[in-house]
Amino acid sequence: MTLVRASFGRQLSRRVHGSLNLAYANDQSVAQISSAAPRPSYDYVQAGANLTHELGRHISMYLNYYVQRETSSTPLCDGATCSTVYFRQVGGFGINWHGQPMKIE
Repeated sequence: MTLVRASFGRQLSRRVHGSLNLAYANDQSVAQISSAAPRPSYDYVQAGANLTHELGRHISMYLNYYVQRETSSTPLCDGATCSTVYFRQVGGFGINWHGQPMKIE
């Protein structure tokens, strides 16, 4: 398996932080189906962005978006549909609450 990830983040203002993320993975099946057929291989590419805004001392909100593309050397089937390329987009919005640290004695 080959895996490469990169992430770049930056403080955009006093309360806003942004980041960009990239990832690539290549994987090959351990078991060979037959001696005549090559082992299946899979490629995965992902890119995304994230924004975080601090609303107060213990609360923040985030907005993120990721796009993913997966390819396979052999068709993968989901019900009656078979393909070698899958594409997915994921977005999110949420609120994080950060509790105050507790002293443990």
